[in-house]
Amino acid sequence: MKAFLLTLVITLTLQLANSQDYIGLPESGRKWVNAYMHVTGFPDPWPQVQNSVSFCSAGVDTLINEIDYTQIDECDTGSYKGAFRNAEGRVYFVPADSLSEFILYDFTLNVGDTVFNVYCEPCGCEPCGIVPFVVCAQTDSIAVADGSYRRTVRVADYLDGSNSGGQWIEGIGNSQGLFQEYYGSISEYFWELACFRQNDTIVYSYSWAGCPPLVSASNQLPNHTEWNVFPNPSSSVFYISTAVGSEPLSVGQFRVYDTSGRLMDVTPEKEGNRVKINLQGFPAGIYWLQVELYGQFSGKRIVKI
Repeated sequence: MKAFLLTLVITLTLQLANSQDYIGLPESGRKWVNAYMHVTGFPDPWPQVQNSVSFCSAGVDTLINEIDYTQIDECDTGSYKGAFRNAEGRVYFVPADSLSEFILYDFTLNVGDTVFNVYCEPCGCEPCGIVPFVVCAQTDSIAVADGSYRRTVRVADYLDGSNSGGQWIEGIGNSQGLFQEYYGSISEYFWELACFRQNDTIVYSYSWAGCPPLVSASNQLPNHTEWNVFPNPSSSVFYISTAVGSEPLSVGQFRVYDTSGRLMDVTPEKEGNRVKINLQGFPAGIYWLQVELYGQFSGKRIVKI
């Protein structure tokens, strides 16, 4: 009897600890960047970013069916994407065009478990879809940027039942994009979660796509301030210019970041009405060029070849 009670106490204690350790999707100051990748080059294929879409959570609460949710918007347009809530190891989502709640992620699953009515967007361009069921193929954990570990659930590929599909990452999202499909891609195009930020801190970054600084729809540059970078790609030197009638540029307005979000030691130079950025001596790859105008920020991806 004593042994049974001891076992029961230990089991309940472990269950309580697991429930307390669960990290839900953060509810404010967060940004997810989904990147659409194309594998190019032969015989050494290398993924290139074709497009990207960002989602932001600013901590705005909304009430749906008398249940509290947190709103998610598209960062670039400010349009309402939907709302989510964390509950007992699961993330629930209500799309913008619906009042129905669906599972987005479930971190209570064990290998072989099935979860029903899972929300995803098949290829980022088709209408929203609901997957009837998802089977857990593998559970594990990964280290994130701050050195902590997050639970992961890898979804079985619907084609062959293998564990080659994407993975759900606790407190972050889906490795193939916040709402994107989580099955393995059989084409040369695929979605990835390029990065996830908590305010100014990078928590997760996919190295090929990079992790640009936090910019949302509320702090985009005025429409009359257009700026361009050329040539892009470039072997070393990039020039930045603004449209006629825009505010003149100064060298102090620009910063360059690498794909991990680290500020690079680059000194911009003024050349007439242009600004020159010289990346000579830096490794080839993707960088993020940020400009500050009118006290607001905007950025462009540049590629050093």
